[in-house]
Amino acid sequence: MSRRLWVLVGIGVLAALAALPLVVTDQYFLHTMILVVMFVGLTVAWNIAAFGGALSLGHAAFFGLGSYASVLLLLEYT
Repeated sequence: MSRRLWVLVGIGVLAALAALPLVVTDQYFLHTMILVVMFVGLTVAWNIAAFGGALSLGHAAFFGLGSYASVLLLLEYT
């Protein structure tokens, strides 16, 4: 496949993911899809670092700190 075709497929997938909340109304399904996309991004970032030969735990640390901070903000300001 050519590079241009891959770019078009990627744009199509991103457009479909962006339109998903407009079409689907089930909150459980949306929550599950958000978690899937979030963990895929975390996995890809960690995989790129691992192929470079470096063991980076910074991704996991920032992921955990962001989760902890968002829960504290949610509990404090709601």
